[in-house]
Amino acid sequence: MANPRTIIKEKFTKPQEQLEVAIMKLLAFDGYQPVIYKGEKVFKKGDGVWSAEELIKIEFSGDEITISGWILVYGKEQELKGFVGCVPKKDCKKSIDKILTLVKG
Repeated sequence: MANPRTIIKEKFTKPQEQLEVAIMKLLAFDGYQPVIYKGEKVFKKGDGVWSAEELIKIEFSGDEITISGWILVYGKEQELKGFVGCVPKKDCKKSIDKILTLVKG
């Protein structure tokens, strides 16, 4: 089964700690909260009742950052492509784009 998450990998040159702090602030500003989801540390927005849950996971390895994004629809993970849940998917993509701007800038 394919991974139902959108995964983006990008090289970075800024100090990792500086990026981590900037990303946490950005995600908090966008309404994301740090949570544990299936044993993974992620950032979540939405309650799954009034709006779809949007999740973003950040991982650092060497000089590369991996950003995973997905939404939960009826408890099932969906990547950030396709029509179902298009509004929360766009919202999640915008936050990921802001992260990429931080990483590249």
